[in-house]
Amino acid sequence: MCLDFDWFSLSDKRRFQREKYGLSISEAESCLKCYNSTVYPIANEVADFIRDHWTSEQIDMLNLDAQKALFVCLGRK
Repeated sequence: MCLDFDWFSLSDKRRFQREKYGLSISEAESCLKCYNSTVYPIANEVADFIRDHWTSEQIDMLNLDAQKALFVCLGRK
């Protein structure tokens, strides 16, 4: 599976929606599962959002696998 051009072009729209409505724990966990796959940009995008908008308390609410994926994604730069 791979992401098409439309997915990348809608990145700003997704960011706006997340800023307006937030990002649920379950959505974050689901997206972060993609970090070790061909659709890893999904995890990277969510990791960047979490870094910029979440508190440490919210990050602590993620399951352990999602937390590990988050820190792997954030360490990529």
